[in-house]
Amino acid sequence: MSWYSELLRETATYWTPPLRDGSGGYIWSAPFTMLSKWEAVSNLVYASDGSHIVSGTVVYLSSVIEPGGYLYEGSALLSPPDEARQIISIDTVKSLREQTIICYKAFLR
Repeated sequence: MSWYSELLRETATYWTPPLRDGSGGYIWSAPFTMLSKWEAVSNLVYASDGSHIVSGTVVYLSSVIEPGGYLYEGSALLSPPDEARQIISIDTVKSLREQTIICYKAFLR
Protein backbone atom coordinates (compact mmCIF):
# COMPACT_ATOMS: atom_id res chain seq x y z
CA MET A 1 0.00 0.00 0.00
CA SER A 2 1.03 3.62 -0.34
CA TRP A 3 0.20 7.12 0.82
CA TYR A 4 -3.41 6.50 -0.18
CA SER A 5 -3.81 3.87 2.53
CA GLU A 6 -3.47 6.70 5.09
CA LEU A 7 -6.83 8.01 3.81
CA LEU A 8 -8.50 4.69 4.62
CA ARG A 9 -9.48 5.45 8.21
CA GLU A 10 -12.87 3.75 8.50
CA THR A 11 -13.59 0.11 9.30
CA ALA A 12 -15.43 -2.28 6.98
CA THR A 13 -16.43 -5.86 7.69
CA TYR A 14 -16.27 -8.25 4.72
CA TRP A 15 -17.87 -11.64 4.06
CA THR A 16 -16.91 -13.70 1.00
CA PRO A 17 -19.77 -14.77 -1.31
CA PRO A 18 -22.02 -17.19 0.65
CA LEU A 19 -22.48 -20.86 -0.19
CA ARG A 20 -25.91 -22.52 -0.42
CA ASP A 21 -26.54 -25.03 2.38
CA GLY A 22 -28.94 -27.24 0.36
CA SER A 23 -32.03 -26.31 2.36
CA GLY A 24 -32.61 -22.79 1.04
CA GLY A 25 -30.23 -21.03 3.42
CA TYR A 26 -26.67 -19.80 3.21
CA ILE A 27 -23.39 -20.70 4.84
CA TRP A 28 -21.39 -17.54 5.62
CA SER A 29 -17.64 -17.31 5.93
CA ALA A 30 -16.09 -15.86 9.04
CA PRO A 31 -16.06 -12.07 8.61
CA PHE A 32 -12.91 -10.00 8.72
CA THR A 33 -12.37 -6.28 9.07
CA MET A 34 -10.22 -4.00 6.95
CA LEU A 35 -9.49 -0.32 6.50
CA SER A 36 -11.86 1.51 4.17
CA LYS A 37 -13.27 4.80 2.89
CA TRP A 38 -17.01 4.91 2.11
CA GLU A 39 -18.54 7.32 -0.43
CA ALA A 40 -22.20 7.79 -1.35
CA VAL A 41 -21.93 8.30 -5.11
CA SER A 42 -23.85 6.85 -8.06
CA ASN A 43 -21.99 4.90 -10.75
CA LEU A 44 -23.22 2.77 -13.63
CA VAL A 45 -21.22 -0.48 -13.41
CA TYR A 46 -21.16 -3.94 -14.98
CA ALA A 47 -22.25 -6.76 -12.68
CA SER A 48 -20.50 -10.15 -12.89
CA ASP A 49 -23.33 -11.39 -15.17
CA GLY A 50 -22.67 -8.54 -17.65
CA SER A 51 -25.74 -6.47 -16.79
CA HIS A 52 -25.62 -2.75 -16.00
CA ILE A 53 -26.49 -1.77 -12.43
CA VAL A 54 -26.46 1.60 -10.70
CA SER A 55 -24.29 1.46 -7.61
CA GLY A 56 -25.10 3.97 -4.88
CA THR A 57 -22.00 3.39 -2.77
CA VAL A 58 -18.30 3.10 -3.56
CA VAL A 59 -15.93 1.72 -0.94
CA TYR A 60 -12.14 2.02 -1.17
CA LEU A 61 -10.45 -0.90 0.61
CA SER A 62 -7.04 -2.03 1.76
CA SER A 63 -7.61 -5.73 0.95
CA VAL A 64 -8.73 -7.89 -1.98
CA ILE A 65 -12.47 -8.65 -2.18
CA GLU A 66 -14.80 -10.62 -4.48
CA PRO A 67 -18.01 -9.70 -6.33
CA GLY A 68 -20.96 -11.35 -4.60
CA GLY A 69 -19.43 -10.81 -1.17
CA TYR A 70 -20.90 -8.42 1.38
CA LEU A 71 -19.57 -5.29 3.11
CA TYR A 72 -20.78 -3.61 6.26
CA GLU A 73 -19.68 -0.16 7.41
CA GLY A 74 -18.18 -0.78 10.85
CA SER A 75 -17.42 -3.96 12.79
CA ALA A 76 -19.80 -6.92 12.86
CA LEU A 77 -19.73 -10.49 14.13
CA LEU A 78 -21.18 -13.68 12.64
CA SER A 79 -23.48 -13.35 9.57
CA PRO A 80 -24.01 -10.02 7.78
CA PRO A 81 -26.54 -7.66 9.41
CA ASP A 82 -29.43 -6.30 7.33
CA GLU A 83 -27.43 -3.13 6.62
CA ALA A 84 -24.63 -5.07 4.87
CA ARG A 85 -24.48 -4.40 1.13
CA GLN A 86 -23.64 -6.82 -1.67
CA ILE A 87 -20.58 -6.15 -3.84
CA ILE A 88 -21.66 -6.00 -7.49
CA SER A 89 -18.35 -5.06 -9.09
CA ILE A 90 -14.74 -4.41 -8.14
CA ASP A 91 -11.87 -2.40 -9.56
CA THR A 92 -8.34 -1.45 -8.60
CA VAL A 93 -6.81 1.98 -8.13
CA LYS A 94 -3.27 2.12 -9.54
CA SER A 95 -0.45 4.59 -9.13
CA LEU A 96 0.23 6.76 -12.17
CA ARG A 97 3.95 6.04 -12.53
CA GLU A 98 4.49 2.44 -11.50
CA GLN A 99 0.96 1.20 -12.25
CA THR A 100 1.03 -0.71 -8.96
CA ILE A 101 -2.21 -1.32 -7.06
CA ILE A 102 -2.64 1.15 -4.23
CA CYS A 103 -6.13 0.09 -3.11
CA TYR A 104 -9.26 -1.76 -4.20
CA LYS A 105 -12.63 -0.26 -5.09
CA ALA A 106 -15.97 -1.98 -4.44
CA PHE A 107 -19.27 -0.90 -6.01
CA LEU A 108 -22.20 -1.89 -3.80
CA ARG A 109 -25.82 -2.75 -4.59
